[in-house]
Amino acid sequence: MYEDAQMNNEADMVAAQTFDTENTAKEARYNKRTVLLSSVALGAAAFLCDLVPGTLGTMLLTLTSSGLAWGMVALTTGFRQNTWRAAVLGSTATLLIATVVYYAMVLGVSQRWRGGNLQDGSSADFISLLSVGRAAAFWAIASLCAGPLLGTIGWKMRVGSERQSSILIAASFGLFSAESFDALVLRASLREHLQYFGQQFMQPAFLTIALSALATSYLLWRRKIRFATVTFIASAFFSVALGILLWRFVSFARVLISV
Repeated sequence: MYEDAQMNNEADMVAAQTFDTENTAKEARYNKRTVLLSSVALGAAAFLCDLVPGTLGTMLLTLTSSGLAWGMVALTTGFRQNTWRAAVLGSTATLLIATVVYYAMVLGVSQRWRGGNLQDGSSADFISLLSVGRAAAFWAIASLCAGPLLGTIGWKMRVGSERQSSILIAASFGLFSAESFDALVLRASLREHLQYFGQQFMQPAFLTIALSALATSYLLWRRKIRFATVTFIASAFFSVALGILLWRFVSFARVLISV
């Protein structure tokens, strides 16, 4: 009887391990499909919004073809993963595939690199094609650099303590919104804000801040962290202030370089 019970326990353990392995494999396949679909959608949306003119086009580009949009997609991709390795690979793949899709559509669909002429009247297609290639290579390298970082931050938000997650989520809000705070709030007077109050809701800077707040709310909700925590509020204020100082430094450096 003892041997029978031991054999039954071993059989149950094997069955449980098999079940866990199957669930892990299904989850991995689901994550791969999600990463592939979201990255293709991101690259295609960025390309299509490039074709929309005027104010609407500017708003759509903020939603689909900005550092905020791509950064938040990579960050939330890392946040959804259960392991650090999956977070790094998922975030990097998302940015890289989206970049490939975007520039593939530029080359094959819009073909914006065609039709130009040099001063001597000869075709500028080859030079334009090289320019597209350089841009694609630059953003591919940027994806390989930013993907692991954003994936790691997103994963740390998920598995870290409540205090650590609050600090990281607040830091991400400052990272993505500081430039817009600088442009929208600190570079305009109160009179200008009141005069153009209605138009400000259509400005890319306002949209960036609103989308950063929305993404932050989603991350806080997923981690079941309240907004009104001292850690989050203090970290968000500090990250925005530090981000504004960094953007001011960058602007000052650009002026020096141009001189």
